[in-house]
Amino acid sequence: MAIGPSHIRAAALLVDRGADPVGEAAIGAVTWGALLLACRGLDPLDRARVAALVLVATVGEVVGSQVFEWYTYRRHDLPAFVPPGHGLVYLAGLRLARGSFVRDHARALTRGTLAVGGAWALAGVTVMTRADVAGALCMSLLAVLILRSRAPTLYACMFACVALLELYGTAVGTWRWAELGPNFALPAGNPPSGIAAGYCLFDALALRLGPRLLRLWRTRLVGVPRRPLGTVATLIPCLPSSSTPPTTRPPTSPRRSSPCARE
Repeated sequence: MAIGPSHIRAAALLVDRGADPVGEAAIGAVTWGALLLACRGLDPLDRARVAALVLVATVGEVVGSQVFEWYTYRRHDLPAFVPPGHGLVYLAGLRLARGSFVRDHARALTRGTLAVGGAWALAGVTVMTRADVAGALCMSLLAVLILRSRAPTLYACMFACVALLELYGTAVGTWRWAELGPNFALPAGNPPSGIAAGYCLFDALALRLGPRLLRLWRTRLVGVPRRPLGTVATLIPCLPSSSTPPTTRPPTSPRRSSPCARE
């Protein structure tokens, strides 16, 4: 169940290989529907975080593929399935991170992620035929996120999901990374080894923007007023209200009772 969203996007990448613009739009519609279904069982805060992630990732895709051309898609556009695909990848990493296996082996998972990512980055600047200096720098950023953040297992799971997705997407030709981007002087692999750092930055922004987006939705768009704090008497039922003065009762027995117990 946790890998379902990744399977959906992988299938979209495979089908997109021979799709025309109409077929690409249809794949995008199916992917959006899959994302909405995947969000159906989430609580409101997680839904807000997914929405924030899709917004931030879409901006990142436009900047990376259309403005700076660090990578290009098969039709040199931004496919319709890419924005919801980011949401599905985030959900896959989130569900993996919340699984019992990851919780029981959190330290081993983070160490393994750092070891695999470090080996990949080192190979990119030493033995691979295509130099990957940009990937090594991204992997350094990802290591900082894993070691210093409050959600290291989420970023470790995202590295696994993104690494598989990038290797698959570049292998089938859905997108291709520029060996030396026109607006980026550092050589990069296809894909860069630490490109998951970009996804993790999107996740970090989504974790921060999600609560604000939910608050905006509830207070301004939906019109749900904020709950008042109320008086001390309403927060602590044992205390009498300020409008009715307390009455004194003669002691009935020396037996001690709870302040909230009925007499």
